[in-house]
Amino acid sequence: MAQIHGDCDPQFEALKALFQKNLDSKAEIGASITVNLGGKNIVDLYGGFTDEACTQPWEADTIVGV
Repeated sequence: MAQIHGDCDPQFEALKALFQKNLDSKAEIGASITVNLGGKNIVDLYGGFTDEACTQPWEADTIVGV
């Protein structure tokens, strides 16, 4: 099971479970998601790795090109 870190409002536990499932499926090596509602981050999760060798963990401040 992939380790995920961060905060998640209890009403968004289903989203957290989907995030966990996505990382566990190995569809992605690592990922993060933030949901901001009314100026407040209610979901701020990250997990997995930044490299294919799975040696560099995804951190809260990992920069991603969009």
